[in-house]
Amino acid sequence: MFDANQLAANFQGSVGGAEEENKKQTGILSEMRKTLDQLANTGVVRFDRTKK
Repeated sequence: MFDANQLAANFQGSVGGAEEENKKQTGILSEMRKTLDQLANTGVVRFDRTKK
């Protein structure tokens, strides 16, 4: 038999973990963008931001 409370707690835990991971990855992407912008500003790297 399933314990509804336990299932709900497990689900909440996994959603919370996913949110934390998402925040980490968003932070990493933000840092990468800053680094690319800095490199582009120094002329070391050129890239076209208009392409999707």
